[in-house]
Amino acid sequence: MRDHPAVTSGGIAEAVFGRAAARFWDTVQEGCPGLLPEGDAPLIVAGLLRLVGGGDDRPGRLALLTVLGRVYREHRLRPDHATLVGAALTVAVPSLPLEAATWRRAWRLVERAAARVGDGSASWPVEVLGRDRAGDTITILTVRPWRRLPFRPGDAVPVNVPQHPGRWRWYCPANAPRADGTVELHVRAVPGGDVSHRLAHQVHPRLPAGTARRRGARRPDSPARTGPVALTASPTPVGGGTQTCGRGSGLRSGARRQHAEQHRGMTATYPGQGTSWHRPLMVFVWAMAGLAVVSAVGVVVDDRVLTGVPIWLKPLKFAVSFVLYGVTLAWLLSLLRRRSRVAEWTATLIVALGVVEMTIIVGQVLRGTTSHYNVSSPLNAVLWMLMGVAIMVLSVAHLVLAVVVLRQPVADRAGRYAIGLGFGLALLGMLVAIPMVLAGDGSAAEGLAGAHSVGVADGGPGLPLVGWSSTGGDLRVGHFVGLHAMQVLPILAVLLGRFGGGRLDGGVRARLLVVAGVAYAGLTLLLTWQALRGQPLLRPDALTLGVAAALLVGTVAAAAVVARGRRSEVALAA
Repeated sequence: MRDHPAVTSGGIAEAVFGRAAARFWDTVQEGCPGLLPEGDAPLIVAGLLRLVGGGDDRPGRLALLTVLGRVYREHRLRPDHATLVGAALTVAVPSLPLEAATWRRAWRLVERAAARVGDGSASWPVEVLGRDRAGDTITILTVRPWRRLPFRPGDAVPVNVPQHPGRWRWYCPANAPRADGTVELHVRAVPGGDVSHRLAHQVHPRLPAGTARRRGARRPDSPARTGPVALTASPTPVGGGTQTCGRGSGLRSGARRQHAEQHRGMTATYPGQGTSWHRPLMVFVWAMAGLAVVSAVGVVVDDRVLTGVPIWLKPLKFAVSFVLYGVTLAWLLSLLRRRSRVAEWTATLIVALGVVEMTIIVGQVLRGTTSHYNVSSPLNAVLWMLMGVAIMVLSVAHLVLAVVVLRQPVADRAGRYAIGLGFGLALLGMLVAIPMVLAGDGSAAEGLAGAHSVGVADGGPGLPLVGWSSTGGDLRVGHFVGLHAMQVLPILAVLLGRFGGGRLDGGVRARLLVVAGVAYAGLTLLLTWQALRGQPLLRPDALTLGVAAALLVGTVAAAAVVARGRRSEVALAA
């Protein structure tokens, strides 16, 4: 297959490809700042164009996928980045007919290749030290990588030249590892072979030659062509194993080594998932899931009633809420491109505070009394004070975690806005609970230091399952809605990307997320305001309905303006 015109070199075509790579990087940078380095854009664009176009023989395709898999892993790409990268590729080369199905297949191939490589930089330069002839057809190139290339005799190296950045070919180092780190490549110019011709006839000492990456494989002349052999000499799947590489320009090289985990049958995860999910958080989530099951059984089999609802209902609701909160935090930490000890320790602190909270709640249920606002005895007062301190510290930890997460580039712009707004609105949900600790008129009974309800005493008639007051205001409604913005907004971002990614670019989706976040904050405050005025959730007065209608109309209008602005841009571009 011939390269796409934008990938050919020389004269105008080379300049065109440079501009295409610049447009690709600008689009990716706008959608997700910091996702890809500008210097790697030509390599990535050329490789993706070659992969989408197809036509390579099997060894060349495996070499290309090895390189793209290393890029995917180094820069911690994820499956959801496919939309952004595909859109950037279309912007870079408008003449490329990038069909959705073809792009999805290509991206899945890169994902599978990435799952079989290890951590490390994608590539690094190699200096050409010598060029000799061995007969009429063989050229011996002596090169020295900028970093030592760990390899064994028989391992193959994917190599490319700058003039054909999308084409990669396998070569075997002809020497055993040397103390000075130099490597010999014996090159035969294959008729019609652009890479081999460049290496054999146009590469000279002290000039950049191309790009090379080591990958443990069978020798090219081996009769067995079904799959590569890893460094450990154990058979591995095509594209399997892991690599350690360094980045640079010109002639590049990398090394592939087989991890012991793979020999034990472990499967590599997608590198774009960042670090592994925070273990203390996940242990806490599983513990809360188990407590939720136990509490659900308690609701059914324990006939005790406390404040008008089954005594096990509060542990059930808190356990489910902590499951959602913990999973969300663990997922957000997994998106970090760089490990953050501050985030890890903060998440562990949140787990400890959650354990304190749930221990007191369950303990008070076992004692047959309330946990919140209970100051009827010195012990109950101390337990309530501990809960209050735990919640305040948790709120501060939540804010610290938000700052740490948002300081690193996460997802695309819409995803970043969803995460940031989710953190902020969850904090707002915590803050709107402050009036609960202030005894309202007729709300706080003797021995209690606060109440959920406003205008009526706690324990009266309530809505099914949640128990929110149906006769007066209930501050838990706004508290609940605000807390779960951390789930609602990221889900909305995912839906916009999945169903609107073809019509809405990253900027439009991000602005829609801002509209949704402002509307969500307005809804949280409206529900809290309604409760403070003593109104049941399902029986708002005319003023509350009017404000709700204004909020709805304003949200729809703002979303329409954002969408109309996108259509205007498309019309002007046409």
